[in-house]
Amino acid sequence: MVTEIVEKVIYYPKEQLEAWKQGDKRLVPEFVNEEERKQIRNQPKYHFGEIFALRHYQREGWLGCFSYALGDQYLRSQARKVGREKVKEIIPKGKLKKFLAISCETRNMKFGTGEPDLFLYKPNGEYKFVEVKKQTDKIRSAQRTCIAQILASLDCKVDIVFLCEEGHQHNPKTYAFDLD
Repeated sequence: MVTEIVEKVIYYPKEQLEAWKQGDKRLVPEFVNEEERKQIRNQPKYHFGEIFALRHYQREGWLGCFSYALGDQYLRSQARKVGREKVKEIIPKGKLKKFLAISCETRNMKFGTGEPDLFLYKPNGEYKFVEVKKQTDKIRSAQRTCIAQILASLDCKVDIVFLCEEGHQHNPKTYAFDLD
C-alpha cells in the first residue's frame, strides 16, 4: 500500500529568523522542557525550524518535543530522556513494539537516523510526527524509511512541513511512501 503526504507550507517572517540568530528565543513555547532549552542555549543558531513549527502547531492544540527517541538509542542523552518518556507514555505499548520490531531490521534505525524532527501530542492522547524542511533541505533515504515505518506501525499522521520565508513562493511536493 502506498500513502502520499503533501508538504504543508508554513511561512515565517525573515525578521523572526534574524532575531533568533541574534539570540532572541521568545519564540520557544512554554511547554518546551528544560533539557531542550539547554540544547537551544548550547546551539543558539539552530532549532529555529523546529521551534517555529512547534509554535505553529501549538495554535492547533498540540504540545511536543524535538528531542526524543522512539527506541533505546542514545540512552545516556539527558536531552532525549524527557521526550523518550513522553513517547512511551503517549504511544500505545503494542504499537511502539510493532514499530521497534520493524525498525530494528533497518541498520540506520539503530541510531535513530531518520526519525522526524518533532513528536507532537494532545492531552486527549492523539499524537503525530512532523518532519521540518527549509530552503534546499530534502527528505533523505533514512527519513523516508522511518516515516514509512511510522505510518505502517504507529497508526498516526506524519506531516512534512516546508518553512518558507514570507514573500517567497514554494510549490508543495508530494511524497509517496510504500508501507509494505
